[in-house]
Amino acid sequence: MSHVFICYSREDFDFAELLREKIEAAGLKVWQDLNGLRAGEDWRDDIDQAIREAFALIAVMTPEANASAYVSYEWAFALGVGVKVFPVIRKPTELHSRLEGIQFLNFPDIKARPWDDLVEVLRDAQSHHTPSGIQRAINVDAYIQRIIYDYEFFEENRDNKRTPAIELMERDNLKAHYVSLYVRDIDGARLGSIDEFVNTWLEDSESNHLSILGDYGTGKSSFCLNLTYNLAKKYRADPVKNRIPIFISLSKHSRVEDLPNLIDRLFIQQYNISITYDDFHRLMTDGKV
Repeated sequence: MSHVFICYSREDFDFAELLREKIEAAGLKVWQDLNGLRAGEDWRDDIDQAIREAFALIAVMTPEANASAYVSYEWAFALGVGVKVFPVIRKPTELHSRLEGIQFLNFPDIKARPWDDLVEVLRDAQSHHTPSGIQRAINVDAYIQRIIYDYEFFEENRDNKRTPAIELMERDNLKAHYVSLYVRDIDGARLGSIDEFVNTWLEDSESNHLSILGDYGTGKSSFCLNLTYNLAKKYRADPVKNRIPIFISLSKHSRVEDLPNLIDRLFIQQYNISITYDDFHRLMTDGKV
């Protein structure tokens, strides 16, 4: 059974205890660091696992919590792995920009604390929670392994006349011949390699869209294939913190009239991944692909 994770600063321990009592009284399970894990050497692994297994995280927000690196780490990690975060404002404080757009509850007045509202949003989060996370429910391991194999063993595929999962990979041995492109600004000044530029862009949570334009034969496809390979390796190393890379060659799907049909043709027919459009849309909104 998954649980509610309570994230708080040590100065707010008494209030966190009250939260735990109220939530457990409503029949919900709570995970709270009562054993001083943060003081130990391996605290982060235990905390990370507890957050991954939660269906919601309550962040008790006060000026002290805002100043706590531990508190910031915990709610940010929860957002990163797709766990619902609910800020509870115990003392007036300025919220981080990542929390400003999230539903929060005000608890400054001890006589007017909205306990019923808190329990209601937690029950709603629990009812919409997929126990192991939709990302785990969809098996992409074979797809990820195939991308890595096809990239690293181009000659074996060619000699055995084996078509790679991404057909464009049969054009050239990118592992041996890939050359990174360079990025220039509007004035022509060189900014560095496109690989470094895009990796920096991917790490920026505020960035939503990137278009790479160029004439035919300038290396756009080779760059995208190389990026897919590198992202696949990152995903294999840590599927919780990294996204599933999806390579879509639009030239092969020019006659698809809508996105649901494209997802069906791409995932089920080409990549042999069983997924519905609704599941794909959820992965997209959760930042998992």
